Amino acid sequence: MDFLHLLPLAARSLLSEFRRRWQLGTPNEEMWPGVSKLANWHEHPQWTLKSLSLVVTNLDTDDIDLLLKMLMYEPCKRISAKKAMEHPYFNGLNKEIP
Repeated sequence: MDFLHLLPLAARSLLSEFRRRWQLGTPNEEMWPGVSKLANWHEHPQWTLKSLSLVVTNLDTDDIDLLLKMLMYEPCKRISAKKAMEHPYFNGLNKEIP
């Protein structure tokens, strides 16, 4: 489900800017089969996926791995909150709920 229509305009603009600046690539049939058949789909400028490690130089391998898993276009491939909390990025975090 495309959630962008649920976000306020500022958040939609921020997300669009984030995708453009960080060059996560434009969604297409190769990275997200069926995307062109979604309601309200239209063609976008085609940006290619760039390595985030070249853009965000202060993140280590685990940081970039989690970020990429959270930003997957195809919802069924995106990491869940529960799985994200099990990611090595959070290993030093106290996960006990008081």
